[in-house]
Amino acid sequence: MAEPMLVSSPDVTKRWGDESNAMVSTLDIVPTVLDWFNVSYPKYKLLKKDVKLTGKSLLPVLAEEPNTNWDTVFASHNLHEITMYYPMRVIRHKNYRLIENLNYKMPFPIDQDFYISPTFQDLLNRTRDHQQIGRASCRERV
Repeated sequence: MAEPMLVSSPDVTKRWGDESNAMVSTLDIVPTVLDWFNVSYPKYKLLKKDVKLTGKSLLPVLAEEPNTNWDTVFASHNLHEITMYYPMRVIRHKNYRLIENLNYKMPFPIDQDFYISPTFQDLLNRTRDHQQIGRASCRERV
């Protein structure tokens, strides 16, 4: 959960080329698009409860670096393919990461096409040999 999200606006040029430390997720895309086009999220109920968007619009981040409320994101993982079920839930904070494996006794499935790929084999061999991967060694990443 450390992939960058690239967002730009032709209307907000003040921060073009700047990086932000705001933690965002794909849940923020719909609120951002609705905010961009000045469209309200429709009000409706599901099982007698109001349905609300869980994400936030990213447009304020384009104008200035946020000070608060952008330091935590949530994620879930269920499966890669229909036969590769391995459910996890994640809370990621700027300083901490909690990953709960909901079925931790189950063996972790590795897609065979992925496993035999040269890139994965290189990473696997470097990890086993405690070699550097990218800017940090395997031990530094743990």
